[in-house]
Amino acid sequence: MRLRRNIFYNVFYQISVIIIPLITAPYISRVVGKEGVGVYSYSTSVASYFALFILLGVGNYGARSIARNRDDKLLCSRKFWGIYFLQLICSAVVMTAYVGFIILTKQKYHTALLIQILYLLSVVLDINWYFIGTEQFRITVTRGMIIKFVQVIAIFTFVKSDADVYKYIIIMTGGVLLGQILLFPVLLKKVCFVRVNTREILSHLKPNLILFIPILATSVFTIMDKIMLELINHDIAAVGIYEYSEKIVKLPLGVITAIGTVMLSKISNLLVNNKESQSNTYFQMSMKYIGIIVVAMAFGIAGIAPIFSVVFYGQDFSECGSIITMLAIILMTSSWANIIRTQYLIPHEKDKIYITAVVSGAIVNLGLNYLFIPKFGATGAAIGTIGAELVLCFVHTVAVWKKLNLKVYLKDWILYACCGIAMFFGVRLVEIKMGISILTLIIQVLCGVIIYILLMSIILLIKQDEIFLKFKRRLSGKP
Repeated sequence: MRLRRNIFYNVFYQISVIIIPLITAPYISRVVGKEGVGVYSYSTSVASYFALFILLGVGNYGARSIARNRDDKLLCSRKFWGIYFLQLICSAVVMTAYVGFIILTKQKYHTALLIQILYLLSVVLDINWYFIGTEQFRITVTRGMIIKFVQVIAIFTFVKSDADVYKYIIIMTGGVLLGQILLFPVLLKKVCFVRVNTREILSHLKPNLILFIPILATSVFTIMDKIMLELINHDIAAVGIYEYSEKIVKLPLGVITAIGTVMLSKISNLLVNNKESQSNTYFQMSMKYIGIIVVAMAFGIAGIAPIFSVVFYGQDFSECGSIITMLAIILMTSSWANIIRTQYLIPHEKDKIYITAVVSGAIVNLGLNYLFIPKFGATGAAIGTIGAELVLCFVHTVAVWKKLNLKVYLKDWILYACCGIAMFFGVRLVEIKMGISILTLIIQVLCGVIIYILLMSIILLIKQDEIFLKFKRRLSGKP
């Protein structure tokens, strides 16, 4: 019951994270334009890169450590303070380096980068990993949603023209900082202060660094692509195009990541208590249900992308249509890899496989970026991201192919993909017949949902799948 509740909280929060940008993005794209979006995206990417060195691998390592020791308050508190003091030490070094970087390199977007110090401060205060480890998702979700709604109100109130791009950056970074500050009073009620010595603090450094390697490598195709777009092409508008293309694809992926975050803590705790069979059951369920959902998302987004980009962002962002269509595939590859990573590799401390996968993906991404960004701009960055995600997924899969019997799940995902492909062509046919309009977009969504549900129902019926059998029992009134 607790697992379902935590998944609900995290997924509900991610849905709100999806909906809120859907409210503000059309406004921001038209008010600050491609260049304004690009300045925000570039400065955020640079700050995010420095932020990585504050947290190192704390996101995964901290959550895993807390999950394993949460039943002992004193030991849990000791673990928390040891890890957090290491985070503070890293923060002092990184903040100094960031300010020095801005001053010494004479950055073109100097003001935007200075404002991003607010974001770095929020990372200094980031203790979400404690609440993830203790599976207290309601606390982070409720505060996060409140902050998101405050940001929406502030954006519509204060951002009125392209000259207000710095106000927009302040609102976005300041909101994240406020959210972290609000978590501290709650945290201090749940942990007792424990004095930890230097040796205890440094004992967390090595395992943190091990998990930091894949995070740093992953950053190459999650952050560096935008920085490279500006550095190689000197086209801040292309950064804005890519930012909004990637945003649409990454938003639904956040729902899958939210489930993975919950499952990481749950399975880590199950393994400590020698309940591996139960963890295997959760893995099987995730592969089935997430597969059905993510395939629908991927082909649905790809289908409506050309019309959606114009209707939603405006004509200036029409290029987003083709880039979103390309990037949609990473919804499936990222979700597949995320299930393997968060529900098997990290809980079982198979960190070497994880590291190998992301380092391989990073190398491929850098190579493809250097090849294609100069020629194709934002489209070239998309090619690099797709290549990296495919390699990442491939290495994850090969490493655990036999151990997890992935052949069974792959066959199911291929069947789901057949439904998705049919939906894609059905949705695109609506576009051909009706042209670009809001009405077309609405009809596309409705047709896509109907086609996918109908075809998926046929497959589940033929397979006599558990989902179909449960539905059948409910219709007949059986428990």
